[in-house]
Amino acid sequence: MQVLFFMGLIGLFFASVAGIISTVAETTMARKLDQVALVEEMFQDVDFVLNKRLLAAYADPQSFDDSFDAETMLEEEDIRRIFTEASPWDADSLQNDPWNRPIRVVAVTEQRVIAPNVTAPVTAVALVSEGPDRRLSDELESDLSTVGNQYREVLRLFPPDNSDDIVYTFSTQGAAEETWNDLKGMIDKVASLALFQYRQQLEAFQPTINQYYEDNAQAIVDNDLSDEELATAWMRGFGTVDPLPVATAGYPQMPIDLRQIGGDVEIKNVVPELEVAATQPGCSTPANCRRMVLFVNKTNQDSDWLVTYQRVLDGETLLR
Repeated sequence: MQVLFFMGLIGLFFASVAGIISTVAETTMARKLDQVALVEEMFQDVDFVLNKRLLAAYADPQSFDDSFDAETMLEEEDIRRIFTEASPWDADSLQNDPWNRPIRVVAVTEQRVIAPNVTAPVTAVALVSEGPDRRLSDELESDLSTVGNQYREVLRLFPPDNSDDIVYTFSTQGAAEETWNDLKGMIDKVASLALFQYRQQLEAFQPTINQYYEDNAQAIVDNDLSDEELATAWMRGFGTVDPLPVATAGYPQMPIDLRQIGGDVEIKNVVPELEVAATQPGCSTPANCRRMVLFVNKTNQDSDWLVTYQRVLDGETLLR
């Protein structure tokens, strides 16, 4: 009986130890998973913070601090500093991971096409942690050593299946595209204002047009004008009858100065140092007076944004 008692006691002891070991293992595993999730969350926040900060810099370059120029190439120290300044994470969060191993930040910037005739500096970023085992896999170490300044290779970095390395990649392409879309949106707004202004001028000039047809009614009948010729007679003339002269008071003309329709300062502030202007190709003929070219230009090779874009506004579309 004593033997059975002691055997039972020993069994109970080992069962208790096994339970403790199992609990400790589960707790340790849960802690590792929490730490991995924490690193992944932080890496995602770096992506969010950096892109939002770039959008803020492009939208209002004058208010952005001098230590970071929205047009320069982003480097590792820029990313670490911006994240520290603009996030609630601790100052050293992007320096070391929860296992007290250094976090690697890889950044490569290159000119990327973000729209037709528009290129902008876009940065590819890779954030790398060695993970719970505190060592980087040989495969990922090799990939990191060959990335160099290759934008695409940065975005192709990923952890091997048999490792616990943590890798997060992203780019600032979205911020650049959103910036350009905002700029185009402002150009479209100015264009709409210009056409609206032209339409108002045309409506105000309508009595003069009506008088032109009354004065030339017999000539119109004699010349048997087609519908198209009749509709454009006041601005093109017909037969021996001249059109209304460009010098006629109130003759509808496209505005040549952006300040007449607003928006020029707003447009220029979207991307620093962009040249935004409007031109009217001479007003010697009626057709020229109904046309304006809005253009955005930045082709200086020393600048990061390279833009050649124009929008032609033709008031004659309102007359057809």
